[in-house]
Amino acid sequence: MDQFPSISTRQTAAWKIHSYDRVNSTQDNAIAEARRIVSENDRPELAPCSYFSAHIAREQTGGRGQYTRKWSSPAGGLYASMVIAGAPEMDAHVTPLLAGAAVVQTIGQMPGMGKVTGDIAIRWPNDVLLRGKKLAGILSECVSQGGRRAAVVGIGLNLNTRMADFPSEISTYAASLFDHTGQTISLESATRLLLDRIQAIWMESAVRRHPSICDDVIQWIAGRDYLHGKLVTISVDGRNITGRGAGISRHGELLLQTAEGSVSIISGTILAVEGEPVRSSGQGL
Repeated sequence: MDQFPSISTRQTAAWKIHSYDRVNSTQDNAIAEARRIVSENDRPELAPCSYFSAHIAREQTGGRGQYTRKWSSPAGGLYASMVIAGAPEMDAHVTPLLAGAAVVQTIGQMPGMGKVTGDIAIRWPNDVLLRGKKLAGILSECVSQGGRRAAVVGIGLNLNTRMADFPSEISTYAASLFDHTGQTISLESATRLLLDRIQAIWMESAVRRHPSICDDVIQWIAGRDYLHGKLVTISVDGRNITGRGAGISRHGELLLQTAEGSVSIISGTILAVEGEPVRSSGQGL
């Protein structure tokens, strides 16, 4: 799948890899590391994107997703939480969009995945879908102290997962690359592709600064925006808003065209798309 044409492949920082056969939560481990880094007294400043670390597990026992939802993480998936120290400041929903784009582009680089890449879309704010079902989820958090800042980006991708390994209520809403292609993908190769893509995007964001990189991301996502043109119901601060998806702003806001006019949504929970309920697939990091 096509990459951002204006993003280079500059990569100057080595990844520090933490690998686990089985772990409670890669995200919890990454958050702990990020807190340690930003609190170190001998680090008065963090150079832009100066430190990259990844916590990678073959299986999780206590994965969590957005709003602390539990995430079922059986063996076969790619579960990675990345620490980017010195990460540039971004609007809250830009980070998962960047990561979502990285996931889609990574899949496009995997051998034999050309048959499914056209069916992959991004659903604001943090889901990657395959034919309308959840293929990957993203959990982004930030840890800061004084002028030191680290982004923690968690990604769970159903790579070689068998839907039979999920509870029946999850398999209804989830998808895996294996189930759609019958092809087993090297976890190590897929992880390396993802880390390379994440680093390239974040390094470029540090060089070009936030607004410029966001314009490129939003433009690229436009053709893969699952909600565009669809009737969407979203819960925002205890009230429901319904309208047609009208794109995503450069600040990561969901744009809706409602009966009362255009609205920009910073944060909310999508309840339904075209009248069909949207449910958490029960997955996380």
